Amino acid sequence: MPIAKSCGCPELDLSRWDQKVQKLDVHFYSIPILHLFYAPVAADRKLAEAEARAVSSGYHLPAVPMRLVRAARFLGGSAIVEIKEVGLGDRQVFRFSGAYPCTVFRGPRRELPKRIRAMHAADPNLESVYLWNVTCPRCAPDEKDRVTILIAETLVGSE
Repeated sequence: MPIAKSCGCPELDLSRWDQKVQKLDVHFYSIPILHLFYAPVAADRKLAEAEARAVSSGYHLPAVPMRLVRAARFLGGSAIVEIKEVGLGDRQVFRFSGAYPCTVFRGPRRELPKRIRAMHAADPNLESVYLWNVTCPRCAPDEKDRVTILIAETLVGSE
């Protein structure tokens, strides 16, 4: 379980995520988010809203929850936040379980859509890309130092 930096971002060993396959078994609370060509609109606000809605629905968050955005071209994107327990029959809750190829992206977030399009072009089995921003403007004031972990969900290999 990651610990938090003073700003609230997770403290991670990025070498364990870069070009590695992660076995994950995590439950998430999800809400829709609009995208424009793989760029999420108001992602931080929607992630905060997902957290608030999860808590108001009776879910508990880990001390440092994974906060992901499921990238989409236009519709179908999601702002998702890790929860500790499962809500039976809750449409907003889903399980992220399986082996997921991951890569670490360093640089301005405005360059992420280009990377996501390249990932889709390179892998016909790629279903979705999840973005985990593990730095913020407080801990990485220079945009070139911002870090996002890209988690790939493929048609083969993840559940």
